[in-house]
Amino acid sequence: MGGESCSSSSPTARKALVSLPPYEARGYQLSLIDTGAHRFFLRAQRVERDPGKDTAAWHLAGNVYAWHVSPSGETLETLQGQEAHLYPHRNFFLIRTAVVLQTQEGLRLYTEYLEWHRNENKLLAPNWVRLYTREEYLTGEGLEYDTQKRTYVLRRPRGQMQAPTP
Repeated sequence: MGGESCSSSSPTARKALVSLPPYEARGYQLSLIDTGAHRFFLRAQRVERDPGKDTAAWHLAGNVYAWHVSPSGETLETLQGQEAHLYPHRNFFLIRTAVVLQTQEGLRLYTEYLEWHRNENKLLAPNWVRLYTREEYLTGEGLEYDTQKRTYVLRRPRGQMQAPTP
């Protein structure tokens, strides 16, 4: 990922930033742009930069919302959860607790833990998942989603697999 920035969601937050400890902000948004001009935005109630790391690492907490935008401006995926970690130098993002993923194609995924490996174009949910598409409803464990090919594999399907009712 190329550049990164942090912008306030309110003018009052800018003034309050002076009183916050270094590397911490509240109600902020991170914006990252990769070499392919894709944009990745993150918003949370609390954003902290981990000063103990050799390179930039971010911890986000409280109503984390992320969205991935193509160079043409289309929203490709959105993610929601309660806590996340971003490692821009590794193109790695993980989000946990009440995670909801929605893709441009209409896939909706519910889980408790999700990893996004941007270098490999993979989303991984190693634990339980509930998956909804326009054609089916699946539950199971161990999902791998290819963000480039827009395909997924559910490693251990469980319970009912059925087409949603219209």
